[in-house]
Amino acid sequence: MSIFSTTDAQFQHDVLESTGPILVDFWAPWCKPCVMISTELEKLEAQYGGKLRIAKVNVDENPLTPRSLYIRSIPTIIFYPGGKEAPLSVVGATTAIELERRFRLSELVK
Repeated sequence: MSIFSTTDAQFQHDVLESTGPILVDFWAPWCKPCVMISTELEKLEAQYGGKLRIAKVNVDENPLTPRSLYIRSIPTIIFYPGGKEAPLSVVGATTAIELERRFRLSELVK
């Protein structure tokens, strides 16, 4: 499955009702660190393709979801492991290796 975009209207269905692990990137096209992290997300997509969904939310076009989640700066990456586990987040540009370590993807995505 490829990286996909979601909207305020679809966030509940696409992310919160997802049965498996999903990583959500809150970004904007004018944000240089956001653009840089896209390459890192593509690396994760290549590594975990069928086991991890990756969604992107353009905060300029979809302001309600970031506001409801109290997102104050971008890029913000939120990982929803699935089930009843609490989501984890990272704020700021980072690498695929750091995201993998922070979210324990090698353990959670099997």
